[in-house]
Amino acid sequence: MNATQTLPAHYRLFKRLSIRDAAPLLLLNLASLLLLGLAGALVLALLRWLRPQDAAAAFSFSIEGVGGFLPMILTLLGATFGMMVVHEAFHGIFFWHYTGTRPKFGFRGAYAFAAAPDWYLTRDQYLVTGLAPLVGITVIGILLLAFAPAGWIPLLVLVVVFNASGAVGDLWVTSWLLRCPPDALCNDQGDETCLYVPDEPHSESL
Repeated sequence: MNATQTLPAHYRLFKRLSIRDAAPLLLLNLASLLLLGLAGALVLALLRWLRPQDAAAAFSFSIEGVGGFLPMILTLLGATFGMMVVHEAFHGIFFWHYTGTRPKFGFRGAYAFAAAPDWYLTRDQYLVTGLAPLVGITVIGILLLAFAPAGWIPLLVLVVVFNASGAVGDLWVTSWLLRCPPDALCNDQGDETCLYVPDEPHSESL
């Protein structure tokens, strides 16, 4: 089954996942903070294992080596913006791959998005699209942490950790997609994702 622009008549809405409402947005922000701490601990532990001689320098960058408060804030903002752009680019590449059309990019409030609002992707297509930034940026970041010049390490740590934290919405959608049958369809509007399943006996138990 391929991505389609027409929802089949026998499909029904299974779940609507929206961050337009305050409650889910608040919960996702709280989960993002927890994921930020967990990702930070894991990346720093990995860094100490891969490059123990450079780990201390990376830590000192975050607390005393930035030459003042303003440069630290600018570095954090720059890393966050860069991570958001690359993160959504990963989504966009796979939206384009599966639909053959240019995805929609945008900013709403404090978050960016890539979407294919006119398309219904299959469950497996959307799983790949949704998890691509988390997997891709993490793998590339770890490889760079292992081999890049020592001066790159602080920025790489920030990007990998912020990207993992920013993937909390993707993980939320993924957790629901895994409850759907393989022939489920997914429509992404950017700030709302709707999951559809065929109105057949095997999907009634969901």
